[in-house]
Amino acid sequence: MISTKKDKAPSARVRRMAPKSETSRDRQHRKELGEELVGVCLWALQRFRALPRNRRVFGKLYFPSKAQLARQFLADVDHLSEMFTLWKEDTEYLDEHCEPRVIAISGRSPSFGALCTSQKAMTRKRQLLALALRMGMCKRLGRNRIAHSTDFVRLNGNPTLLLAHTVLNVERLIKTAVFNSRHTREDGLFQRMVWGYLSDKNFASFMDMGRHSLAGFFEQQHRWLMGHSDVLTGKRGKRPSGISAFIFRD
Repeated sequence: MISTKKDKAPSARVRRMAPKSETSRDRQHRKELGEELVGVCLWALQRFRALPRNRRVFGKLYFPSKAQLARQFLADVDHLSEMFTLWKEDTEYLDEHCEPRVIAISGRSPSFGALCTSQKAMTRKRQLLALALRMGMCKRLGRNRIAHSTDFVRLNGNPTLLLAHTVLNVERLIKTAVFNSRHTREDGLFQRMVWGYLSDKNFASFMDMGRHSLAGFFEQQHRWLMGHSDVLTGKRGKRPSGISAFIFRD
């Protein structure tokens, strides 16, 4: 971890971003994600031989060169989304009114532990439960029971989740750039950007058009990826591959 003599107080804008239910663990998580973001950027500068001449500011500090924390955090969120959808849809987890039952944290199915097993994530049961409680996906009812709240995880309005998403996107963008810097156009990875000067009104129209067209495109690509992904046979020779996009305004 990086320690400083005195942390600066967050700006009013940053404070407004933080949800009222945020914990010290959320703030610590974002600091660790921030270190990963600095680390992957420094890794890119090394590959491009573009490190700053004055390196004393980095000399005694350690920054991880891979977005491992961000990747694990987003994998946990994906596991929770699948688990809580199962909790809402599997008849074993529904009561007589077809509503999600209150379940035990440990024990036989139906239980949170059984849901973890369904995702092959039993080793992260404690972390997944803590994350689900922090994100408001469930609530405790006593020592060993929890109630379902939602299976939907919203990206916007969640600073920690957004930062993890950003760190992983930056790492993948950087790796694409490094790869393309060493390959020709024919065997390089696709990398494009389009932009123009838009008024507020035209940007709103552009955003609406982009949201709809990208949603359809990503749904098509997701179906293809899921149809050709096979993690059950092991991960040897397989690497995460996909497409990422975002609408920006400077």
